[in-house]
Amino acid sequence: MGRAWAKNLAASADAQLVGWVDIRPDAAAQAADELGLAGVVPGTELDRALAELRPDFVVDVTIPEAHHDVTLAALAAGVPVLGEKPMADTMDRARAMVAAAERAGLLYM
Repeated sequence: MGRAWAKNLAASADAQLVGWVDIRPDAAAQAADELGLAGVVPGTELDRALAELRPDFVVDVTIPEAHHDVTLAALAAGVPVLGEKPMADTMDRARAMVAAAERAGLLYM
């Protein structure tokens, strides 16, 4: 889904894709290159990308088991999150994500 989201974001006049994080080394750079996304900063560390790139929002297309950690990291950095479904791998984690967004006063959808 990452490539599909990247294509949609790149095609939007209202958005600029600035970073791509993947736990597999070189996977983000390869995907950005294959999609012709010049200027996208690839990486393997979400916290570093959030701090250095300071995005307006994060699109989380990780596996459901990772949604909780990605969402909480982004929200803690002050960044709203658009997440893929399913929301989380457990109801407890889904509730924690909603609570974190409410505490931060940030959009999570």
